Amino acid sequence: MYVPRAQIPSKWTYGLQGLLLSWIVLSIAFGIRFLVYGYVEYFFWSMVAVGLGFVFHELAHREVAKRFGCLAEYVLWPMGLALALFLGVITLGRFVFAAPGAVMFTCPYLYRRARMGLPVETSNPEAWIAAAGPASNIIIGLIFTFLHMTTGYIPFYMIASINWYLAVFNLLPLDPLDGAKVFRGNMMLWIAMFSVSVIFAFVL
Repeated sequence: MYVPRAQIPSKWTYGLQGLLLSWIVLSIAFGIRFLVYGYVEYFFWSMVAVGLGFVFHELAHREVAKRFGCLAEYVLWPMGLALALFLGVITLGRFVFAAPGAVMFTCPYLYRRARMGLPVETSNPEAWIAAAGPASNIIIGLIFTFLHMTTGYIPFYMIASINWYLAVFNLLPLDPLDGAKVFRGNMMLWIAMFSVSVIFAFVL
């Protein structure tokens, strides 16, 4: 689904501004305990971890959507952002509802060709677009899990663990999360991605 700019009530809910605001709020939600206990350095690293995990997650959605010839942009969900902050604060970052917004897209070129009976690259781009976000978290999680295992550096562990959390959460097969779209469109892909994410999330 694509939301035209004219229908968005504020520029801060749309595009780069919305992505920036979401990153700041999620960083507070995940890193609030470090601020409470005075570990400013670790709060900085939590911002880096959320930046890598959340921002790359949403950019991956957008870029894959564009590869399919779709129009795509990040749109902030104010209620989801407020819920993320609320749960993050009251649980000191132990549980975060990490759904402050989503990349909205529409694929007029593909849909038009499908209606005309012409061949298209795929009849269901939604599953691949949805999978792109968690896939970015899995890749980042693998990289920083390896770095943590070889160096023992705690910030690498933080980056890895937040990315595994984001991968597992977003791959839950529940609407409107990515996992529901991947599950409907390509069950084997969902099983592979979810299994890897769960294993690393609980083993790390």
